Amino acid sequence: MKQFESVRNVVGATLRRLAISGVILIACVVVFSTSDPSFAGTQTKKMAMEKAASVFDTAGSYKPTNADETVIVGIIRNNLKNGFERRDLGLIKAILSADFKYRLLTGKNKTWVDTRETYLGARTDWVKSSAPVRNLKYVIQSVSKSSLANELRVMALSSRSSKHFSPKFIETLVFSKTSGKWLLKNQSQVPLHHQNPAMNTAQIFVTERFQGHYFMAAFLKRLRTVGPSAAVETLLKGAKYDNEVEQSVIVVFREPPPPGSTVHLKIKYGVYDYPVDYKIETVDPYLVIETSAGEVHYARFMTVKVFVDGQEVANRTITVADNK
Repeated sequence: MKQFESVRNVVGATLRRLAISGVILIACVVVFSTSDPSFAGTQTKKMAMEKAASVFDTAGSYKPTNADETVIVGIIRNNLKNGFERRDLGLIKAILSADFKYRLLTGKNKTWVDTRETYLGARTDWVKSSAPVRNLKYVIQSVSKSSLANELRVMALSSRSSKHFSPKFIETLVFSKTSGKWLLKNQSQVPLHHQNPAMNTAQIFVTERFQGHYFMAAFLKRLRTVGPSAAVETLLKGAKYDNEVEQSVIVVFREPPPPGSTVHLKIKYGVYDYPVDYKIETVDPYLVIETSAGEVHYARFMTVKVFVDGQEVANRTITVADNK
């Protein structure tokens, strides 16, 4: 409980500090007129997303005010950013203190906590790359000295983009100075989400390779070891629609819908409709939904539509012919 309380307090302070920037990400609305309602919806969504994304184009705008801040900002931009983008675990390992703690707050009384050992251990399968395979952006809002003279606290927005996911977070980074060297002591993340259901986007996959909850088990196992997008790519490579056997319908959200929202899947093959509802209880930055669909031998196609609180956010029709 103490760990959760400390994260909750950090969240409150961060939200107050990021009131101007955060509103763009949490509830971004663009209003304009056009004669074509469908075009208006598409254009509004595109413009709102571009506006939200533009916040992260200012990642290099923070100007350190002293030598210690210069070192801290350098660690964020060089070690954290390059380590994540190039999967270079050595860069990250070099700046973690012995008592490092990582916390991800996903809901009320729901916090994922890692020690230095478990954080690094979960990422030992990262394959070092000479070129960026992911994109990490930090928008540093402030760097302040805590009540302890040897600690600095960084408040920031962050965005972690890869092929299938692009979650955004409010982050608190606490650095401590040990033997004259600044090291990362605590990293706390709170996932952001769109309040407007129309801002959500998702991808739909249909595969005969997994049934029941086997995909989710495999995905969660690989999520941190190889990364979320790499896990999706590996597990769904060669995915196809086979009307002769039971199928798994996989929905991958680029960013998570807010807690309390309802995700509705409308699956249709042949003359049959199969509605499925999911209630979102936590903010999972890498949200994947899996459901099963039985075999219908004469159904040459399957149509899947995804709704968030009644707003359609994705649809796909896949046929047996697509497998050729």
